[in-house]
Amino acid sequence: MKIQMQTSTLSFLLMLTSSQAFAPASRTFRAQGLDVARSAFVTPSSSSVLHATADSALPDPTQTNNSEADEVQRLRAMAQKLRDEAASLAAEQTKKVSDAAMKAFAKFDLNHDGTISVDELKVGLEKATKHEIPQNRIEKLVQKLDANGDGALQMEEFASVDRLKNQLDFIVREEKAVALEEAKRVKQMEEEKQVQEMRMALVNDAEPTASDKVVSVLPYLFPLLDSLQYAGPWVTSHPDNALAQAAALVFTLYRSISLSGFLAFFALSFLSSDLSLNRLVRFNIQQAIYLDFA
Repeated sequence: MKIQMQTSTLSFLLMLTSSQAFAPASRTFRAQGLDVARSAFVTPSSSSVLHATADSALPDPTQTNNSEADEVQRLRAMAQKLRDEAASLAAEQTKKVSDAAMKAFAKFDLNHDGTISVDELKVGLEKATKHEIPQNRIEKLVQKLDANGDGALQMEEFASVDRLKNQLDFIVREEKAVALEEAKRVKQMEEEKQVQEMRMALVNDAEPTASDKVVSVLPYLFPLLDSLQYAGPWVTSHPDNALAQAAALVFTLYRSISLSGFLAFFALSFLSSDLSLNRLVRFNIQQAIYLDFA
């Protein structure tokens, strides 16, 4: 049994020694295998190709900035060219307008004194418009355009024939507007006159006739009847007086009507505003009302 234990111990030691001897070799083989694989996939030529490809894929900032600057410069040059062309066209158009104005001014300036008088302007505009123009419109036109107030037009005041025509049309429109306003004013005055005549026709301001005079006395009965209440002692003290008895009878009838005083007052007030009654009648009605109040 002792021999078996020794044999087992010896076998274990041999296995341990063999494993330690082969471990460095296996590690060395694995390291060598990795080096071979690395050398197989990464060579000096392939490494340079990868670096070149990466460098070519990235943009060059210097070239980008130069191209942008060139584009800005090109746009600025185009803008300057367009401005120069516009200025040239404007100058050319101004020269054309000036030449046309000078030619037209020379046609209007019949005596070649450097100014256009009212008569010369009238002749020239009538030729240009092919119809006669009133003298007052030509004078208004000169007043509008004559800046220095000398009564004539110089070259700088003349401008062009089209401007003269436009100003003349404006004057015509002004005259039409004034005429229309004047027609409206006259029409309004005529309407007001007609209304006044109608009102005067309704108002009876004629001389009073004999009947108007008689009627104008009747309103005074209103304050007289109201004052009869104070004549009671005189009526009773004169029973044989016909006037006293008549006054008593009239006062009795007047008081027998309910609210007779108010009814008489409103009736007279309405009649005083009736313009168809003669002015004498209306006046006496108003006086009778005042007397009754007093």
